[in-house]
Amino acid sequence: MLRAKDNPFAMDRVHRIRYDPPHETWEQLLRRLEEMQYRGAIVGPCGSGKTTLCEDLQDKLEGMGLNTQKLFITLDLRLSWANICDVLQKEFDILLVDGADHLPWWTWQRLKRKIFADYHGLVVTTHHPGLLPTWYTCQPS
Repeated sequence: MLRAKDNPFAMDRVHRIRYDPPHETWEQLLRRLEEMQYRGAIVGPCGSGKTTLCEDLQDKLEGMGLNTQKLFITLDLRLSWANICDVLQKEFDILLVDGADHLPWWTWQRLKRKIFADYHGLVVTTHHPGLLPTWYTCQPS
C-alpha cells in the first residue's frame, strides 16, 4: 500500500510543477508583454496552465521591480465592485485578473476603463480570446 507522503500526485508535489513555455523563453515572453504595454490575455481551456502561468508571471514581474496585484475569480468566487475597488486602492503597476471571463460584462468594462485611465498594466486569464489582445495561448499537453 502506498503511504500518503509517497503519493506522486500529492498536492504539494503538483503545486511545485511550474509552467514551462514550450516554444519561447521567459525573456521573449516578457519582452512581448512589455511591447504590449503590459496589457494582454493568457488564453486557453480549463487545465491548460493559465493560472500557473499567471502565478509565475507575477513572480517574474515582481523580480523585475514591478508591483503587482492579483484578483482571482471563479464561478464559485465572485467579487463585488467594492471588493475590486479595495484592490484598486493599493499601489501597483500591473493588475493580474485570473478568471476575467467570469466577471459580469459591465464590471469588466468598468475595471478595464479604470486600469487604462490610470496607465496601469492589465493581464488576464480567460478561456476565449477577445477581452484583451492575446499575449499567450496555453495548450494542454
